[in-house]
Amino acid sequence: MNFSITLIFKNNYQRELGISTASHMQIALVYITHDSKEHASTFGQQIVSRKLAACYNAFPIQSMFWWKESLETADEWVTVLKTSVNHLPKLRRACHELHPYEVPCIMSWEVEVNNDYGNWVLESLS
Repeated sequence: MNFSITLIFKNNYQRELGISTASHMQIALVYITHDSKEHASTFGQQIVSRKLAACYNAFPIQSMFWWKESLETADEWVTVLKTSVNHLPKLRRACHELHPYEVPCIMSWEVEVNNDYGNWVLESLS
């Protein structure tokens, strides 16, 4: 029992110092829809060049949604941005500034990644 208490204390202390105690770490993914491939590409390049995200992926989607009391369908593009949890507030502000939609879809969530990839993300943002 004493061993368990010591191990918990040690892991909590290491986390407070920012030392990883596992083989994974947390980053954030941000999902954003765009009206065209060109906008998705320009948007992603602007965000990455500002070092608000380490990288982005873009891909086409088909959407169906309600807009102003009408059911709409659209061919859209999605960017998935990879960033640190600490960069999320600045990244969200930039997304709102750069996005032409009246109501842009900007979703984010934290995910676990392997340490090598997580460290690359953090180094890319510094």
